[in-house]
Amino acid sequence: MKKIIYILLCIIFSVCIFAETESWGTLGFQYGNYWEKFDKPEGTSKAWIGSPGIVFNAYAFFNKKNIGLFISDSFLFPNKSSTTINGATVKDGLKDFDFRFLFQFGIGPAFKYPISEKLNLHSSIGFHISMLSASIDKMVFNPITYTSVRMKVNMFSLTLGIMGDIGFKYDITDMIYFDIGSKLAFDFAGHLKMTSNFLPNISQWNSNYFGLHLNPYIGLGLILPF
Repeated sequence: MKKIIYILLCIIFSVCIFAETESWGTLGFQYGNYWEKFDKPEGTSKAWIGSPGIVFNAYAFFNKKNIGLFISDSFLFPNKSSTTINGATVKDGLKDFDFRFLFQFGIGPAFKYPISEKLNLHSSIGFHISMLSASIDKMVFNPITYTSVRMKVNMFSLTLGIMGDIGFKYDITDMIYFDIGSKLAFDFAGHLKMTSNFLPNISQWNSNYFGLHLNPYIGLGLILPF
């Protein structure tokens, strides 16, 4: 087993060192739309979160081939939301939260399709992970004791699934290009961890979970020399 791992590492190292690589790196703006549905004790929860933010996409193609590797990182800042449970809808409930981050990561095989000398269609499909961290620390009124109490809640959500990317790359110069496209992800597993001095603590995989991400983006990129 160790010998097989050693051989695979040598192959990867040789490809990276000796292959003629075409690499792209895009930095731009992304607007994340995130829908999710899962079962809770009080009923089925459906939610949407809107999140502008920053995206970095990297493509690498070896030996002038049209198949390569894709990696994507998104750092988003949730600013709008809507949650529905048993027909009751709450809008912008996330304003009660202090969001630490919404991070999304994707990796998988990449494909490019030259349309003209300057224009390429690129796409990819692979593994997707999304992490959301938020907290609440505020005073709330207790109707039983008629006093104000401090409520502290820390929440962390992890979802796993598959992601696809499709877009157009237009070369402005030999080194700079314009990139526009969208990422689409389907998550089939979601874990929620919540600790609180006010509510019951939770650490569990959500029942009947389904998540959908639609993330259009636009940016400028560099054709990298490695």
